[in-house]
Amino acid sequence: MKNKKFASNTSTDHSKKSKALKSLILIKALFLLILSYSALAKVEPKNYDFKLETLLALNPGSDFDPKQNQFKNTELIEQKEKISKYRLEVDYLRYRFPVFIQVREGKILDFYAVLPSYFLHDIFHQSIINRFGKQDRFQKKNGHALYIWKNKAGVDYYYAGTCTITCFPIFFSAQKSQAIDASIREELKNSSPQ
Repeated sequence: MKNKKFASNTSTDHSKKSKALKSLILIKALFLLILSYSALAKVEPKNYDFKLETLLALNPGSDFDPKQNQFKNTELIEQKEKISKYRLEVDYLRYRFPVFIQVREGKILDFYAVLPSYFLHDIFHQSIINRFGKQDRFQKKNGHALYIWKNKAGVDYYYAGTCTITCFPIFFSAQKSQAIDASIREELKNSSPQ
């Protein structure tokens, strides 16, 4: 009689262990399914939602009032004759980077944006191509590239990027196509130590 009772207890214990094991396997399977689903999720780079229009608000010929503009930390750098040079900060979502502009009589002559290195070159370059078409000129030297879009609605655009382990942008600039004043891009290049 004892053996029968012992045998029925073992079979009940065995079925309980079996159910617990099945539950554990089911929980692990669900966990792995959820984990693999999130691994397939699209991961967006940090500049995926940067709007080129943010910089194009500073296009040559646009009106500029240093006291009333959408950019933060507007700082007058230099005033020479009728030309004023300003340093602005683009503060867009999680980005903050400097933009230099020249203004004459309330009109922007050109701009030079120092782009964050965590922007991805491919995405930023593609957004310019989507806006203006394929570049007119391309120069490459030692891993650095300069892309030039000539006379797009009377404005020339310059974009430079470089590659190390990954590729990233250096600057984006615009000036009038037939500009007679020295561009801020050229002035910054000449004033930096060589």
